[in-house]
This record gives sequence, structure tokens and C-alpha cells, in this order.
Amino acid sequence: MNFLRCTVAGLAFIAASAAIAEPAWQGFSPSALTDVNGTLFVVAKDDERGYELWKIERAASKPVLVKDIFPGPRGSYPSSLTRFGAALLFTANDGASGFEPWRSDGTAAGTTLVKDIRAGAGDSLPNSFTELNGTVYFVADDGQHGFELWKTQGTPESTMLVVDLVPGAVGSIPRQLVKVGGKLFFTAYDEQAGRELWVSDGTASGTRRVRDIRPGMEDSSPDFLVDVNGTLFFVARDGKHGLELWKSDGTETGTQMVKDIYVGPDSAQPRYLTNVGGILLFAATDGKTGFELWKSDGTEQGTLLVKDIYPGRGSSVPSFLTEVNGTVFFAASDGLQGVELWKSDGTADGTALVKDILPGAGSSLPRQLTKLGGRLVFAANGELGTRLWQSDGSAPGTLPLEDPQTFLSNPRELVLSLGKLFAIAEDSAGSTFLHSVDVSPTRSMAGAHDHGVSVKPPLPERAGVVPWRTLAQVAVRRANGRFVPEFSQAVAALDQKTITVEGFMFPLDDNDAHAVFILSAVAPECDIHMPGGPEAVIEVHAERPLPYSDDPITLMGKLSVLKAEPSGIFYRLTAAALAK
Repeated sequence: MNFLRCTVAGLAFIAASAAIAEPAWQGFSPSALTDVNGTLFVVAKDDERGYELWKIERAASKPVLVKDIFPGPRGSYPSSLTRFGAALLFTANDGASGFEPWRSDGTAAGTTLVKDIRAGAGDSLPNSFTELNGTVYFVADDGQHGFELWKTQGTPESTMLVVDLVPGAVGSIPRQLVKVGGKLFFTAYDEQAGRELWVSDGTASGTRRVRDIRPGMEDSSPDFLVDVNGTLFFVARDGKHGLELWKSDGTETGTQMVKDIYVGPDSAQPRYLTNVGGILLFAATDGKTGFELWKSDGTEQGTLLVKDIYPGRGSSVPSFLTEVNGTVFFAASDGLQGVELWKSDGTADGTALVKDILPGAGSSLPRQLTKLGGRLVFAANGELGTRLWQSDGSAPGTLPLEDPQTFLSNPRELVLSLGKLFAIAEDSAGSTFLHSVDVSPTRSMAGAHDHGVSVKPPLPERAGVVPWRTLAQVAVRRANGRFVPEFSQAVAALDQKTITVEGFMFPLDDNDAHAVFILSAVAPECDIHMPGGPEAVIEVHAERPLPYSDDPITLMGKLSVLKAEPSGIFYRLTAAALAK
């Protein structure tokens, strides 16, 4: 591989081959996805009918219509797809009963109306399906009681109103149904207390307001309800303080403000509340810093700022917090780099940028963060467009999921099913289509649009070879407008030591053999882009020029850990030679 010659060719190659992915099935336009025991259910329309329920049962098979619930071009518009045991529960309109609850086992015969709650053509508009102990709770309007709490076990006989909290045609309008232990929490409105926190055991007598947090008719506006190992955390205002962090065990005395983070009547506005191993992580502001990452163990003393990622009054705005094996991933900006992928274990030292996907001040805008086994998958913008990525929490392990020259427009609804990651994306004309990526650990990442680019997986660790995850133990802080690396003790101990390291060769000249080159933790995706950040590459000065190899090479040499290198390189290996 001759770098200078390939630079020009590579630019022409990228311009010619980079393209927005196109549909595998023309005319099939999806709007929602969910997996039920290995069957992917899809809401989609095609050239013959409106939005209906479809399925995919085998990885290589085409979508199959489950049932044409409302025949013709209008469609039944299935929505609120929810797994219920081995069945799917959803809302649809068959043209005769209005929008009502339906269930499906994946067959036409097994796709039936659960109950016409609002008899006739009127809509009961069931929503917020939430399973608790074999019963699904939801909100619906039967035309007499307004929007109230209902429950079902999937049969007409088991589908019934739980309680009429506000008699009349408007109802209490329950929202944010969340199960915590054996209880169902939700917010609802009544004429005595406004919108407050409620709890139910599924019976009328067991459904009650937990506490009038903001006494009187004004709303406390409970929001962002989340279960953290049996305790409900949420955000509310009591009239004396702004929107702050609260918790509840379902009793009046056990419903308390955790901490007045932004002291006084102003609001900390906690958001993205996420359970990470029994600790709550969230974004908030205390008025001294901007919106930053916080944590709470449910006590005032244990509710703390994790890290001021964007120092001072600026806001890093941690967003889309997603837990993967005890680590929370999120999008944030430190003020020097744009909005990129970060991670945290709940400590300041363990909160760090994962990878600067779009280097510099530009933002890759990670979104649609989704847990996939022990890794994270997400959508992000690169230099040429948006594509799907995966991450194990390290920079070398943060890689595109497919062919680097294939891009997606507005990917969303990421769902794992049948050994593939499915997503809804848009084609060049703006129509939606179903996109899929093989996510098996040993797959080729060239994908369906194969341009001969094969992205090799990260190298396995070997005894006697310094692992790349050790070299990735570096944090970056700002000083005098520059990034300054801060290395872990394990990395600092390697300075000026003779080490053995394995990686991929990235030439820096047009020669057939190379005395100076980059060694990377991952194989280059193309001939013109650096394959990793400074923590994932080593500048190598070889004892004698080495021929280029597509395969990983193992080198031995003297490592320098660089704390103030103007080029931005963190590591340099000198007197390097192939290890025997």
C-alpha cells in the first residue's frame, strides 16, 4: 500500500462509492419494529395497502403480511407494539371498531381484536401498555369515563377499567406507567390535587394518590419515572423548590425530595434518569456548573456531581444515557470537541470520551444508543455521512458496523432480532425502508454493498504483549487551549521500557518498505484516514525499513509516553524490530 499514491486514488474512490443505502425490498415502507421471541414484527405499508402488521421469521426471508386488518389503501395503522409473553399487543383500527387493543401470535387467525372498549366506530385509543405480573395495564377512553387506567390479560373478559379516578368524560389522563417491584406507578390528574404521583396494585381499592407533593390544585408535574432496584426515582416540584430529584417507596412518608440540587426556587431539571448497577445516573445543573453528569444513591449526601465535563458554566449536556454491563454511555461535549460518545462508571476518573468520531470541533451526534448484549450500538455522523456504529467502551473497539462507504439517512428504531440489527432508515427520495446488519462477532463488516473493504475485529490479547486497552487508559484535560494527556499509572510505568506490541501497519510514505509508520490497534478502514485516535496508535521508528503487511505485526522496541508532543501523538516506539 503506497500512501501518497493511494491518497489521490482513495479520494476518488470515496467520492464514487460513498452512497446512502437503498431499500432491499422496493415499495416496502416501515414505521415501527419490535421483536417477540425471535420474530420481528414490522408495521409497514406497501404498494397495495396502507400500514399493516408484517413479520420476518428467518434472517434471510422477506417480510410476510401477518393480517390485512383494514383492507385497502387506508390501513389499520398498528402502533404501541408491546411484547406480552409469546404474543404481541398493539393498537389498530379495523375500520369498524376504531382504534382498539389487538393481539397477535404471528398468524392471521391469531391476530384478533382484544375488546371494542369504545363500542362502535369510536376510538378508545389505548396506549402506554405496561406489563406487571402477567397483566398489561394501559390507558384508554371508553366514551363514558374519559382516559383512565385499564388492564387486560389479552382476552375480552379480562379487559376492564381498573378505577375511574375522575368521573366524567375527561378522566384522570394517566401517564408514564412504570412497574416497580409489584406496584404500578403513574402520574394522574384529579380535581383535588392536580397532576401528582399515583400507585396501583391493579384493583380500584388499591389505587391511590401517593402524595400531594405540591399541595392544592397546582401540579407537581412528576416526570421521568424510573425504577432503581425497587425504588422509584422521578422529577417533581413542590412549590418551594424547582424541578428536583425525588424518590418514593409507594408510601406518603417514603416519598421525599432526594436533594435540592439547584438550591432555592430554581430548577436542577434532572433528565435521562438511568439505573446503572443500583445507582441512579442523570443529567442536571446546580447553577454553578451547566448541565452535567450526576449520580445518586437515594440520599442527599450520596447525590453528587460525577464530573464537570465542560468546565465552568458551560454545559456538556449528557444525553441518551444507556447502561451496558455497569457502564453508562451517553452523548456529550467538553467544549473543545463536539458532541461525541462518552462513558462513565459513576466516578470522575471513570468518565471519559470514548472516541472522537468526527475529529475536532465538529459533532458526530451519537443517537439511538441501544444495548446489544455486552456492547453498544448507535448511529453517528462521520466525515461523509451517518452510519451505524458499535462500541465496547474503548476507542479501538468503537467501529462502524458495516461497509465504511455505506451510509444511512436518519436511522432509527434499532432492534436486535434473528441475529441481525434492524433499523428504519430513509432512501435518497425520503421514503423509509428496512435496513439490517449482521451483528455476529465474526462477521465480515463489508456488508451488502461490498467495495472490497474488510474491517478486521480488534486484536485478541496475548501473554507478553502490551494490550491496547492498557494504552487506552488516558484522560485528556484542557490547559491553555490545548488537550493535555493524563496517563494512568499502568501506562506511565511503561515509559522508556522495552515492550512488545501487536497492531496493524499504516504507512506514512510512498516507499515499498517503511522506517517510520503508524501502528494501530485496528486495521485501517481505507488508505487515507488515520485508523484511530492518539490512544489507539503508536508512531514507530524501526531499526531498519519493514515491508508493508495487511496482517497484524508484532514489534519489540522502546516505548516513550509523550506528555507534550506538538503533533498530538501519545506514544512512540523507537529501535523497533519484528518480535521473534
